Amino acid sequence: MRKLFLILIFFSFNLNAQDYFIVNDGVKTKDYQYNVFKNANIHSSNGMISNGTLIEKDGKIIEIGVNLNPPKNSVVYDLKGQYIYPSFVETHSSFGVKKPQRKSSGRSSQYEPSRNGYYWNDHILSDYNSFIDYNYNQKEAKEYRDIGFGVVNSHRNDGIHRGTSFSIGLIDGQNESYRVLSQKTAEHYSFSRSLTSGQSYPSSTMGAIALIRQLHYDSNWYSQGESISKDLALEAVIKNKELPKFFDANDKLNVYRAAKLSKEFNLNFIIKGSGKEYENVRELKKFQNTLIIPVNFPKAFDASNSKLNDKLTINQLRYWNQAPANLGILEKNGVKFSITSSDLKNKREFLSNIKKAIENGLSEKAALEALTIIPARSINLDNKIGKLEKGYYANFLITSGPIFGDKTAINENWVKGQRHIIKNTDKVNIDGTYIIQINDKSYEIKILNSLTKPSTKIRRDSIDIKSKVSLVDDWLSLTLFDSIDKKPSFAQISTKINSSTSLSGTGSDFNNNNFSFTASKNKVENDIKSKVNEKKIISFSLRWTSTNTTLSRRICTTTTMHTTC
Repeated sequence: MRKLFLILIFFSFNLNAQDYFIVNDGVKTKDYQYNVFKNANIHSSNGMISNGTLIEKDGKIIEIGVNLNPPKNSVVYDLKGQYIYPSFVETHSSFGVKKPQRKSSGRSSQYEPSRNGYYWNDHILSDYNSFIDYNYNQKEAKEYRDIGFGVVNSHRNDGIHRGTSFSIGLIDGQNESYRVLSQKTAEHYSFSRSLTSGQSYPSSTMGAIALIRQLHYDSNWYSQGESISKDLALEAVIKNKELPKFFDANDKLNVYRAAKLSKEFNLNFIIKGSGKEYENVRELKKFQNTLIIPVNFPKAFDASNSKLNDKLTINQLRYWNQAPANLGILEKNGVKFSITSSDLKNKREFLSNIKKAIENGLSEKAALEALTIIPARSINLDNKIGKLEKGYYANFLITSGPIFGDKTAINENWVKGQRHIIKNTDKVNIDGTYIIQINDKSYEIKILNSLTKPSTKIRRDSIDIKSKVSLVDDWLSLTLFDSIDKKPSFAQISTKINSSTSLSGTGSDFNNNNFSFTASKNKVENDIKSKVNEKKIISFSLRWTSTNTTLSRRICTTTTMHTTC
């Protein structure tokens, strides 16, 4: 039976390049209840706490302060002066929501609705809840977490009334009951028609404004019980009356139009802007709406291209020059705003663009509030997220320095007490060559890229040996495929990474017998590395020498060992 099993492994290895490892998912138990973070600079709701301690249990902050004693059954993290900030909140996203499919339109215009029992216009989708089309996207969640977000408010970007959104924690390895903060968070509006309907009206922004007005007149009338027919869309508007209202204006003039509608119907819209609010800030400051501002700043134009220069307009140049100052101008004029990453094609530019905004007048205090407290308040979750305070969810970032520092890195992002490592500062580099004896044979194992995506090159004598390697939670697992007595076989070893210069652990050899091993990194390799470091070049210099007839130039290299010319 073992022979057949070995043959199958050998053939599958050669035919299928996909990594496969047996995983033993048994019942996991915790022998601790608390996570304690000490020796940290903590940005609490009461200000910065130096050398502070934060204690987490069951996804919530149970204590925060100085000189706190860790409870029994605690895992203690010594942050050694690192910083803790509340994780960010994204209020404008389509995270995990299925994209709408465009309906094919016929040759003739459609004027009648396609849904029975709903509003007379298909672009009003107030009964729709984005949560029904939600599916957790682990890759997308990581993109958000890597730039500091812990919670996103998500909805489908489709329709004049888009229905309702939901709020969710970006937590891998948990079920939806743990992730979901709210299945119905807010209502969403826009001036854009739905892709799912071919109904012709409205065909302009003016028509969309008239439709929104009519919707609210109709809902007020319907709430009085005068209708003889049932309208599920109007009932949803009435039912969700107390929910926050978001408006995706996404245009300078549309922001102003949405603000006027908000005032007319007392809707208190939270309005998604365009990034050009500096152009009409005097008008916007007259309203009390909170804005959601993107930071997708335009790239610099190629001034060396003469043909492009001829086509550039003064508005394009002004936008490039003024966009980074937009947030600072809003702050100085007393306009409340939160910051969104939604319009960025590359989310890695998010923090660098915020730092650019700070360089152009935005205060760090306002920037942090626009990422935490204000968006949390916009979705009525400011009693749970957006602050580091006792009783709040344990949503926080661990950073190497002040959050907006030039060289600061986000090392970890904890969401509801669940750890997500962004930059592993505890990893040990085990790259190098090791010699291990298995079944009286010597195997040279070269480990590469252990800090990122580990791989191995293995040789026995002059023969290359096939292998599989994995490195999970500091445990290195390695499988070697070789022939013993002309029969295909395999051996496995496992080791806990504790040192950068040696490996020790246990395994099963090619005859399925257990063994222990210890292997040190090749000493010759270490000596070579140390000599390279010793011979580090510290300067170059030019030296002139003269004889009776010539003047010559020599380039001299100075190292830590000597100078050569």
